[in-house]
Amino acid sequence: MKVLNVELADEHFTLCCRCEENTARLTPYRSETGGEVLQPNEEQEQRIASLLPNTLRRRGRAATPAETEFLALHELAARALSARGVLLLHGSAVVMNGQAVVFLAPSGTGKSTHTRLWQKVFGEKAWIINDDKPLIRVDRERPVIYPSPWGTGKRPTQGSSAPVRALVWLERGASNAAEPVTQREFFPWLYQSSLQGGTPAEALAVLELQKKLLGAVSLFKMTCTPTEDAAVTAYRAVFGKEP
Repeated sequence: MKVLNVELADEHFTLCCRCEENTARLTPYRSETGGEVLQPNEEQEQRIASLLPNTLRRRGRAATPAETEFLALHELAARALSARGVLLLHGSAVVMNGQAVVFLAPSGTGKSTHTRLWQKVFGEKAWIINDDKPLIRVDRERPVIYPSPWGTGKRPTQGSSAPVRALVWLERGASNAAEPVTQREFFPWLYQSSLQGGTPAEALAVLELQKKLLGAVSLFKMTCTPTEDAAVTAYRAVFGKEP
């Protein structure tokens, strides 16, 4: 069993891993300071392993012990972070003009494809802070986004963060169009993109963070194609100007 002290969204934890592969994934987040101990138990890993095949069946294989453990740690971290004012979302986040735009959508819609288009169109002005599961600290005057081990990003993990400007819900379409939406309209999309709490208290904490996040950033719905014009269309909507 390997024990690592890590820093996630300015919070410190001590993670316990059996699999060397996961130790390597967590190494960029290592910290000299530890904190709450997060260690998956057998029951949790068995439950996650029973769910993983739904995703992995398409690849013709079963979940590995490392994958099961890593997602169990993801679940434990998300629950612990929500009690400290941090949401872990399923989304892809790009930073430009010093501000983050977070794209949410069901798996397979093209979130990562869309943020990579920003890099293709805008070059080094745009960088992906996390392309799958970013962390958003909501308990501040303005929400701030951070990377997490459960996704990839271009910049070094430690010290990377940016204020969040907008959340955008993506849907595939025949053309590119983005429009503002209300908090009420966006809430179901944010809800399904967040890992919910395991207890009533944790679930309430997540709901409070979601409510606060919705009231602090701009909200959009976008239909898009996998073309460079999609990135330009999203930029115009979010930043209100030509790139």
